[in-house]
Amino acid sequence: MSNQLLSRIASGVRRRSLPLRLALPNLAAGSNPPSGRPVAIIGNGRSGTSWIGETIGSAPGVVYYREPCHPQVRYRRDDTVWSRYVAPGGRDADFEACLDRAFRGGYVGDPDLDPALRELRRSGDYRVVVKEVAAFLSAEWLCRRYDPLVVFAVRHPCPSVMSVHKLGLVEPERRRFAELLANPELRDGVLAEFMPHLEGLKDPLEVSAGIWALKNHVALDVARRRGDWIRVAYEDACLEPLETFRDLFGRLGLEWTAEMEQQVIESTSTAQDGPHATSKVSSRQVDAWRGRMTAAEKAMVRRAVEPFDFPFYNRDEDWR
Repeated sequence: MSNQLLSRIASGVRRRSLPLRLALPNLAAGSNPPSGRPVAIIGNGRSGTSWIGETIGSAPGVVYYREPCHPQVRYRRDDTVWSRYVAPGGRDADFEACLDRAFRGGYVGDPDLDPALRELRRSGDYRVVVKEVAAFLSAEWLCRRYDPLVVFAVRHPCPSVMSVHKLGLVEPERRRFAELLANPELRDGVLAEFMPHLEGLKDPLEVSAGIWALKNHVALDVARRRGDWIRVAYEDACLEPLETFRDLFGRLGLEWTAEMEQQVIESTSTAQDGPHATSKVSSRQVDAWRGRMTAAEKAMVRRAVEPFDFPFYNRDEDWR
């Protein structure tokens, strides 16, 4: 029997056994539901949600979940999560299975049985913080179902697009873009007026910029109607991390401590390796992309997002 076949069999066993693997630690741990309103950190991929999420998730009295809907957390090869849209009032068994458990304070994926977290869960005196990218497009559905305080992370489209391409995701992005444009609830609804423009985007940079634009447009539409979302610009957090996170903690009702201040200082003044690192010299991140893209590439991304008339990244100096 080949190694490839063995790997596929093992993967299937993990997927089928996941409900049992999740149920056992939740039952054994005796977790109690959280108290206080949960927090959801959402944003387009490569927009700083991991850094923001890990920082907020380190607050005292918090149980943190990093992307419970991510296929790797659920032992599934399901790329459709990145182009999935659940309409307000709709149902999605897959998202619900992951997020229901997280927002209730249960265990998701490989359970973290850290004694301190286990005791925190048992006490019921804790808040849940969920960082999620897969459900970003379904933000209104998420808000209606779980009623979280929302932190909406935004980042300039150029470094976001460049980061996606650096990861070698050109073809997956093209497929996801096609799936998004084919969704009748999107194309005939909130994206209807932009469909001719979106359908004309063909270059890989344009495609990734189009995904950035349509997802942020859908989320911004929800944010304007709800009125209580907290929008955090990645660039602001990089340039003034202490001020940004201190203010954010206050608005979320989380405790800001000397330990949290030291964590923010360390995570923004030291650099880890790798594309998914969450410790970087933050002041260097804001403009790092400018010298790595040509004027023509910047102009291409700008043309892709400009018709959406965003209230951010709309000045000429933002694109130089």
